Amino acid sequence: MFDSKKILTCRLKDYIDSRRKELSDYELVGVHKSSFGHYIKSFDAFRRVIPKEAEAVVDFRYTTITHQQNYLEQIMFGIALVPKSD
Repeated sequence: MFDSKKILTCRLKDYIDSRRKELSDYELVGVHKSSFGHYIKSFDAFRRVIPKEAEAVVDFRYTTITHQQNYLEQIMFGIALVPKSD
């Protein structure tokens, strides 16, 4: 499962600048997970959809939606940065 310490809320540009890299050094992969239930289980499900070779996930966002009958949907998304191989 992907390391939760590498799931960041910072902007893509800020992360790349901090690593002294270029956008062209990465393949950008959108990651998204929508699930029902407890936050921790939903977060673990999100971590499982992140590509294993990703260096980090940036622009992480999280929201909830309450549906009829009080079902709580957890929606998580971000951008996985996968280093390009030469």
